[in-house]
Amino acid sequence: MTKKKRQALSERLKEKQHFDSFPDDYWRYAVEYGVHYYIAGRFTVHAQFSFVPGALIHHAIELLLKACLAKKDKPEDVYTYHSTYGHKLDKLWSEFKLRNPSRSLSAYDTIVKQLDAFETIRYPEELVLNGARLDIGFGEYDPSLPEPELTGANHYRLLLPQIDRLIRVLFECSEYNPDILQLNEHSTPYLCSHNASPLKPCST
Repeated sequence: MTKKKRQALSERLKEKQHFDSFPDDYWRYAVEYGVHYYIAGRFTVHAQFSFVPGALIHHAIELLLKACLAKKDKPEDVYTYHSTYGHKLDKLWSEFKLRNPSRSLSAYDTIVKQLDAFETIRYPEELVLNGARLDIGFGEYDPSLPEPELTGANHYRLLLPQIDRLIRVLFECSEYNPDILQLNEHSTPYLCSHNASPLKPCST
């Protein structure tokens, strides 16, 4: 084999290796992005922001779902995630449930649906035209309580205990090792505060 052919073969192997490794690389970055969005979202709830928490946690759920799918998808499938799923949590959630039939996931259907709705107020136009009622905080949802009367406004709900449980399920399904999750003294408080389902043990 000539030197030129050996070099060409080497380049082709490098390209194939990079291509084949894409799902693993994507998986790792998607998990880490998702966790960072999640912690940033929890911070904004602590800061009592109104509109940003939903957008940030929507991204967190989206990326963790895509990370879970990437573990078993071919590189060419992972490359098309943007065109296949976009930012639609309903599509991602349906595919995730299909691949995990042994898990009890139906309890999270309403939470995903409520969170997916936040995509409509990612920008101000919807709020300007139709208004909104936002329930964002640390309380548990009580389905026995009557829903408030809404007049010409959409209702958006983001309660962290439900989100925390869902994030924990997705993080576990991603198979990311929590021991290598890099957090520091600035991020850890916002992961742990008012969180009964942290991704890794929190010091008391």
